[in-house]
Amino acid sequence: MKGTLSLENTGVNGNGNMVIKYNVDCKDISLINGVTQVSAVEEFEWIEGSKTWLYTDDIFSITGYNEITTQAGVQSKVTINDPLILNSEPGCNQYFVKGTTITHTNDNTPDKYLDYGDGTCDNLAVETINGQSKTIELE
Repeated sequence: MKGTLSLENTGVNGNGNMVIKYNVDCKDISLINGVTQVSAVEEFEWIEGSKTWLYTDDIFSITGYNEITTQAGVQSKVTINDPLILNSEPGCNQYFVKGTTITHTNDNTPDKYLDYGDGTCDNLAVETINGQSKTIELE
């Protein structure tokens, strides 16, 4: 793997919350799926639980995007439209509980929208492609 990964503590934002900025710019990644380039810029805002020692009351809001290019030249970009909410409470911490993303590729595949819900702790999301929506289970 060639490239850079950085985490920057940008301090407390206007909401009084700690923010960590995550940047990735990697090329020539040797993985089974043939990814050759990954870039990402995301911000993790610690919106609840930062004042306690318990990790189970921590809630994070994530914004940003990531891009992947495969060896075949297929480019995919996932953009976070509405902040993704990650709840660290046991039973909630495996999946985002709120927020939306859009995935766009350059291979004429229709854009895919994911809606992770209203904050309920579950493994469900609504996937919309070409205006057709269905509830899916996240793995």
